[in-house]
Amino acid sequence: MKKTVYLKFITLVIMVISLSACGVHIKIRKSEQLEEQTQNNSILVVGYFDDSEAQFNLGWGFIKQIKPATSEAYKELRANDDGLFYLEDLPVGSYKLATLRGREKGLLSTQPWVMRLPEPSRDKAFKLTELRANNPGVYFLGSYKLKLVHKGGFFGSDKHETVALSTPTEKDVLKKLLKHSLGTKWEKIIKTKIDKLK
Repeated sequence: MKKTVYLKFITLVIMVISLSACGVHIKIRKSEQLEEQTQNNSILVVGYFDDSEAQFNLGWGFIKQIKPATSEAYKELRANDDGLFYLEDLPVGSYKLATLRGREKGLLSTQPWVMRLPEPSRDKAFKLTELRANNPGVYFLGSYKLKLVHKGGFFGSDKHETVALSTPTEKDVLKKLLKHSLGTKWEKIIKTKIDKLK
């Protein structure tokens, strides 16, 4: 009897420790709904990331505010299952897309992944990741994919590279974003931008 109680106790302790370890890595995703614009001279940034060949599901990311300088330069991006990453109500200025992040694919996995984009200054396809916003409005950061270029097999590691995509286009991405802006000032701003694009 004592042995059974002891085994149950040990099992419970192991489960609590395991869940605690998982809890350290749990990341609560921001709401997909855009918050209301609070300043008329603010901007909204949006981009697209295809994670179909990536080791993780896109969950969040960070954009760095270069100008105006601030003590809290890194701003957390929203992300959703449509592949969009975006953030609203940023001040007019200069920004750089820093990282896109997510959780490793798998039912019980809590392993976080960080995907860094190539330096825009070294690759013209990624120029959009460095943004200079001189006027309020919506700014497109580009469409990207983490592409599997080599399968590592059982003992090796898979090799991926980030590629810029021609589709979805800026107009396609803004149409996807529109449903998350309903009832806000951003809805009209996004619609106006869509109408201007071919």
